[in-house]
Amino acid sequence: MRDYTYIGIGSKNRTDKLEDFTVDMDQIIPCFLNEIKDRTIRIINFDPQFENNFLDKYFVSKGFDKQEDGVWMTPDNRIEALIIPRQVDTDSAFLRDMISVTIKHNKKLVVQMYTGRELSPIFRNLYFKFLDSEKQYIRENVLFDITYGEEGHCLTPMSQHSPMLDPNGNFYNFILYNEEQMLESIGLLPKMDRLIEAYVMKKLSKILNENHVNYRKSVRGEPLLFDSVHYGIFAKPEKIMGVLLRETKEVLNILAKLGSLSKEKQDLFNECSKNYNEVDMYRWYSDMTKLYK
Repeated sequence: MRDYTYIGIGSKNRTDKLEDFTVDMDQIIPCFLNEIKDRTIRIINFDPQFENNFLDKYFVSKGFDKQEDGVWMTPDNRIEALIIPRQVDTDSAFLRDMISVTIKHNKKLVVQMYTGRELSPIFRNLYFKFLDSEKQYIRENVLFDITYGEEGHCLTPMSQHSPMLDPNGNFYNFILYNEEQMLESIGLLPKMDRLIEAYVMKKLSKILNENHVNYRKSVRGEPLLFDSVHYGIFAKPEKIMGVLLRETKEVLNILAKLGSLSKEKQDLFNECSKNYNEVDMYRWYSDMTKLYK
């Protein structure tokens, strides 16, 4: 097991001309890996569109030697790279198994996807399946998405993104934090503050949309549309609204510490917290969306 593993998904080269293949395009060996010194690295790239002619020229230009088993290796054996020309199912057990191996051997893991699909929900779902005793290690040593939700497409500019690290070299993984942990992380890095704000604004939109759709359906006695870890499929409207308001308040607390919550929006939330069963449901929802617009 290597000290540090990077997994690229959908990371095929954007051009077949090596002379045009810039650092910003390089998702095969991202430039942030150059900052990792004196540690062994394994690079695994998945994409069914990989083509050997380009790869041969690329790895030779990087000083790698091709081994008999098809693995590319630096002369000192510190870095190895595997190219797997097929798709990987991110909903399979593969990524969970990789996290488990990382924990078992006390290593680090970075996963990056370039298909346009957001990795954060996948990571959070996997994270909550692990034991509480393992979660701190995952937060500090496993990172899905070095762009933190900003960019996960095939045109991601690689020189602009890298893992954010604390003074001990551990990952900042704010998407896995609870409210208290996220509040404690605010003010540590300006970049992280900006990313947290974007993340919680997106989260707020999801909280309001999914819970309020369920609330309306529950009021009408219809089956709920969205699953929730906080209530079942037969939940009463009051239960659903309680979850919506509690989770919204948590986001607003974070925005307040970031300095991004205006008095008008706080007053709006206070009013909507009281009048949700007195006004038209659709008008109420429209008013609440002003919290993130």
